Amino acid sequence: MAQKLLIIIVSILFVTIIAIPCAKCQWIPTNFYGGAHSFVVSGQNLFAGSQGVFRSSDNGKNWTVANSNSLNAEVISLALIDTDLFAGTANQGVFLSTNNGRNWTAVNTGLPMNTAVSALIAIGSSLFAGTDQNGVFSRQIRA
Repeated sequence: MAQKLLIIIVSILFVTIIAIPCAKCQWIPTNFYGGAHSFVVSGQNLFAGSQGVFRSSDNGKNWTVANSNSLNAEVISLALIDTDLFAGTANQGVFLSTNNGRNWTAVNTGLPMNTAVSALIAIGSSLFAGTDQNGVFSRQIRA
């Protein structure tokens, strides 16, 4: 009898400690509408790649367009090296912002024209770009 009571108590504790808090674990929508292809975090800012780059400074509750008209492209990949933000686009290569996405400059020297950059990753001071049709490229960001 004591063993059955112990099993019941342990079971109740398990459900209370493990299962009930996980019942609250679910996906909830943010105020970002439209497609988001990629994310990267820089300090307090969360960036989303979409039709341009969007920024949230409140954990996704509110979003603003981070880019000016200097980046008018579908952004499908994002990467960060220190405070340099890189955006891989669907057909315009890679862009760099040094001011939290306000302004962008194309950094496509060595990439084929109209390259779709579907993956970006920063390792140390190197940036790697995975393309849809042309393989993987690397670029040294700082010497």
